[in-house]
Order: sequence, then C-alpha cells, then structure tokens
Amino acid sequence: MSRSTNAKYDPITNEVANDYIKKLYSDAKQRIGHIPNLYSYMANAPHMLEAYMKSDALFRQHAPFSVDEIETIYLSISVENGCHYCSAQHGCRSVC
Repeated sequence: MSRSTNAKYDPITNEVANDYIKKLYSDAKQRIGHIPNLYSYMANAPHMLEAYMKSDALFRQHAPFSVDEIETIYLSISVENGCHYCSAQHGCRSVC
C-alpha cells in the first residue's frame, strides 16, 4: 500500500537549531565529517534523527561486514526505495 503526503518540511540549519539538534549535528560532524542533508530534514523530528544516528552507528560498529559491504547494503536499500539522493551518496562512497 502506498502512502502519499503533502507535508512539506524545511531543513533545520545549525543557525536555527535548538541545543538538542546542535548536539546531534556536532556528533554527526565528528563521526562522519559533515552533516548530511537528510539529517537536516530529519531534525524536524529530532528524536527520529537521534534514533537513526544511533541505529546506524550500532550497525556499523557490530555488523559482520566490511565498510565497503555496509555501503553496498545501504546502496541496495536506496535503489530499492527509489531514493536517487541516497543512491548517489552511497554509490559514490562505494567507488569514489
């Protein structure tokens, strides 16, 4: 079953973020070197962003896969979900 929504959200920039979101952004920047655009949209629901970041970190830390295999998994999920942005990001990490 497909869901459609007309909800539109603006990205939360560091300049307008509250302290909770700024801490998440700081953690992301320290861990991966930048704040992905996806995070700035997810920050509209800060607890969802925090959960996403924690689950990603746990997966990367404990998965029995190499870094390249993890990126391939994320790339496969992105392609299956039809997300061109994520496909490009994870595809580049796999080959760049």
